[in-house]
Amino acid sequence: MSPISAPPYIIDKGDIIDIREFEKKAILNIQEKEETKLQELEKIKAIKQNPNAFKNMPLLDQTQSLSYLSENGFNAILNTPITALIRHYETIKSEYSDGYDMIKTEKAKYAIIKDSNLVHDFKSGETYNPYTYVSKIISSNNANKIAREFENLSGEKVLETKYISYTRAAKYRIKTCQK
Repeated sequence: MSPISAPPYIIDKGDIIDIREFEKKAILNIQEKEETKLQELEKIKAIKQNPNAFKNMPLLDQTQSLSYLSENGFNAILNTPITALIRHYETIKSEYSDGYDMIKTEKAKYAIIKDSNLVHDFKSGETYNPYTYVSKIISSNNANKIAREFENLSGEKVLETKYISYTRAAKYRIKTCQK
């Protein structure tokens, strides 16, 4: 019998093991990884086709606040490189290219969508722009909290003061002090 036609057995610590089952599992594992990779590529392609869908967000009502996130401030947050935010807030385990650039952290596996300043987290299935990413990190969707966090991080002023609110508050205090 030639080695090519020999049965696929190995001897391990006196036990004879048929490696055909290992081979089947390995083939299945490779097929599953290829299918997952194809699904990931399709998701990235869909995001690239309409990146603005991930940048249009309603800002919460800020009428009662003494400060508010202006449109210029919002755009400043959106224009901040999201990879810089990830590197600041998370511990990077690895960065690699697997058909697209990836950043792997302890909690997420981000695909970087270049030219759109977006990342897609394959673990959670969410796509983030810089604003939604900071929102996720601080666990708040309050525009002023997100803006304050961004200001603390970048030093860039994105909140504006509502002077009319200060005027109303001052008039109210003067009125109540006279009584």
